[in-house]
Amino acid sequence: LKSVSNIDFNPVAPSINERTPMNNDATFKALAYTRGQDPNNVSDDYASKIPLGRPGKLTEIADLISYLASDHASYISGTTINISGAKSTR
Repeated sequence: LKSVSNIDFNPVAPSINERTPMNNDATFKALAYTRGQDPNNVSDDYASKIPLGRPGKLTEIADLISYLASDHASYISGTTINISGAKSTR
């Protein structure tokens, strides 16, 4: 991909993350659905299926986005960054 007018394009693809007051059940179910999980059947042991052994924290996603927006990431462009604790989409 070519940077146009010095605009970087770096989508972030988070997995299902911790539940918080801002990340309510409807949001959690929508994320589960978009990742091929039955939204009515997301088991409590979902974290055990994540290689890092826990759901992601929303602050970890915010940290990644902050980094991508900083000058430290000025040479990163045109890539989707998967932030999923090493879990694949299956």
